[in-house]
Amino acid sequence: METNKRLILKIGAIFIGVLLFLTFFSNTIYTFNLPSVVVEYPREGAITRTATGQGVVDFTVKDSYYAKISGKIELLATEGELVAEGSALYSITAADTLNEDIIRLKLEKAQADKAFSQTRLNNLRAGDADYDNEIQKARLAMEAAQKEWADLQLLYEAGAIAQKDLDDKQAVVDNLSLQYQQQYERKQKALLELEKSVRDLQYQIEEYGLELQACAAGEITVAAERSGVVREIGGGVDSGAYIGQNELVMKIGVSSEDLQAVFALPENVDYLKVGDAVALSVKSRNIYNTGGEITRLIMEDGRLKAVVRFTAANVTGGETAEIKVQHTSDLYLKLVPLSAVRSGSFGEYVLYAEKVKSAFGYEYYAASVGIMVETKDNYNAAILLYTRSDNLPVIINSDKPISEGDRVRIVGGSDLVEIR
Repeated sequence: METNKRLILKIGAIFIGVLLFLTFFSNTIYTFNLPSVVVEYPREGAITRTATGQGVVDFTVKDSYYAKISGKIELLATEGELVAEGSALYSITAADTLNEDIIRLKLEKAQADKAFSQTRLNNLRAGDADYDNEIQKARLAMEAAQKEWADLQLLYEAGAIAQKDLDDKQAVVDNLSLQYQQQYERKQKALLELEKSVRDLQYQIEEYGLELQACAAGEITVAAERSGVVREIGGGVDSGAYIGQNELVMKIGVSSEDLQAVFALPENVDYLKVGDAVALSVKSRNIYNTGGEITRLIMEDGRLKAVVRFTAANVTGGETAEIKVQHTSDLYLKLVPLSAVRSGSFGEYVLYAEKVKSAFGYEYYAASVGIMVETKDNYNAAILLYTRSDNLPVIINSDKPISEGDRVRIVGGSDLVEIR
């Protein structure tokens, strides 16, 4: 009887042991089939926003050349060609010489008009009675009114006159001061107009002189005023074609001046301002990360365009340039990878691993908390957590789809996480 009792107890112990083993083994298998997640605590850091754009290189300064006479043109430089100062650009053979007398009359008239304007300018600079008398008259009237106002000020302070009397005199002083300023500006305007007239007439004299030379020789040749690159040939202009006077022949990008490119950037690039230093590359010329400066910002067709000025050697214009701009923010208290940010019907949220004690130890379940995304870049988001907890083990990656309430297994070196 005692032997049977011990046998039954032994069999029962074995059964319970097997049952416990199978239960533990089944739980272990179940655990390994759970979604594997990687967690990370929100950290302090900065947001770095970057954007790229492309633009076409061009010269900031171009010299335009126009036909000084009508006739048959012969191009001596081609588009894209590098030309030195003084090198021949084109020649024009005069269509006829019948207008020589007309050109000579125009030249004589321009010379006479210039002499007349120069004399008036010299007299005005030396002192013109009409202008100077009006200026002197206005100045004396203004000074007399200012003295009267000063006398009234003393009477006002002594209580002999009312404030209105002083204010009325001040209005008179202001009006006379304005008249004096207008008379002075009238003379300055006349000086500027005469100076411009003299310059314009001198230009006409030089142009008529060239036309007479062309009529006499039958041809003129135009040379480059500054070194550069031929960036544009006028429409319809080709060797052997007829060109009318004052028609555009070509434009030369001046190599001694800076280059520029207009870059199209995404509309959300709101951190640039005029004067910012940027780096750009012209890969076709093996130019990388050369410095430039933003000179203008334009919003056009929903795109931000930045005009960047820079210098570079061996660039002829027309090349494609690339730019990369970035902005690093101040420090934010809580940064998480973008992979952690989720969206739902109630807004944005993150899932985190919640630690729960069970019969077999600790288990982890996915819990959610609402967030507000303050800003983000291509990798991280700065967030505010709608909870009082400062640190939560946020789920940043999972090998299976998960949602709130799902049991999860923490992997990727994150097992060390304890709910703090």
